[in-house]
Amino acid sequence: MFLRNKLLSSTLRNFKVTKFIKPTTLKFSTNHEIAEGVALQHKFDTLKVSDIDREEFQKNLTEEQKRQMKRFDIFRFNPENLDAPKKVMSYYVDLKECGPMVLDALIQIKDEMDHSLTFRRSCREGICGSCSMNIDGRNTLACLSYIDTDVSKPSKVNPLPYFTVLKDLVVDMTNFYIQYKAIHPVLMRKTAKVIILINNTLERRTKGIFPERRR
Repeated sequence: MFLRNKLLSSTLRNFKVTKFIKPTTLKFSTNHEIAEGVALQHKFDTLKVSDIDREEFQKNLTEEQKRQMKRFDIFRFNPENLDAPKKVMSYYVDLKECGPMVLDALIQIKDEMDHSLTFRRSCREGICGSCSMNIDGRNTLACLSYIDTDVSKPSKVNPLPYFTVLKDLVVDMTNFYIQYKAIHPVLMRKTAKVIILINNTLERRTKGIFPERRR
């Protein structure tokens, strides 16, 4: 027990604990800047989707047509028009003419209905994370989130919480990447002895020098 504790204490002396950046609570901002690697937020207000008025984009649909289509309540915010308040816009999509994923519905809405709808997308395979958003109260990827086929329940699509919303469903990821770059393993060696030994061994093998085997 004494020997184990002594070895453990000597091992921990060769490691250091990194200091993590305290996450900043990001909210809606109309003027943000980056100073010394820290996201500074100005003129922000808290997002409360329940308090935002809802509007319907398609005005010419009948009630019968609406009952046969899926309604998507999408948060809209345009920083270029500060006089216009934040709002939730409702779009009706025919699921028979749409793909199974929420991202398919967003693409169809942007291509066929409202070209001003803004969101990020890239790989469509759940790898890049570009289409991260809050769908029906859950933070997920739009390309991996299946559309609820129950047309009686609307799907609510909002930007990620605690991030600065740049426009519609696009959020500022600057603070996330700053913290991502600063994060290191909890235990780190002060010296790179292991890496040096590996490099030396590889260098010796490339030159054809192999250690003698013990018999």
